[in-house]
Amino acid sequence: MTNAQWLEYLDENPDFSNLYDGNYGGGHLQGRLKSIPTIFNNALPGSDFSSDRTIYTNLILLCSKDVNSIKSECNNQGVDEKSLIFASLKFFIEATLSVCDPRFIFCFGNAESGYSPYAILKNFFSIEDFHFLHFKCRNLIIKISKVNIKGINRNFIFWPHPSYNPIYAEGVVEAIQRFDDF
Repeated sequence: MTNAQWLEYLDENPDFSNLYDGNYGGGHLQGRLKSIPTIFNNALPGSDFSSDRTIYTNLILLCSKDVNSIKSECNNQGVDEKSLIFASLKFFIEATLSVCDPRFIFCFGNAESGYSPYAILKNFFSIEDFHFLHFKCRNLIIKISKVNIKGINRNFIFWPHPSYNPIYAEGVVEAIQRFDDF
């Protein structure tokens, strides 16, 4: 299915959730994505996170099998990778963030290179707008950043790859507390 066909399908089926009704991120990823609201509620007692008020999206807007096939899919569709990333981030900023005011943006992927959300955002924003720090939770390195987007500081939590790294509530708690360090 092409990106255009997928968007047409979603337009015709506005209640469809690929996470809950489809096979988005099958296996470990799907379960970990579904657990995010509960984990945040456990980390922030008295909070009101829920799946129907959580936006799940890919940072790069491209229908591909997985992150490893992005480059070949770009080649197949005749799309320049840098232009795709730029357009995807502009959509995230101009469309997604314009219809919501997220307290936190939780991203799976904190590698310094490749298609990791951390690497993409760090390369997209100027260093003056991208302030970050990292800490260790159990055996994982968690990265957080406060990014100034259109005059509003957005709190990003970058978690290691979800296939083999569970989300630890104590890591989320520490990440939230560390936003005060900025």
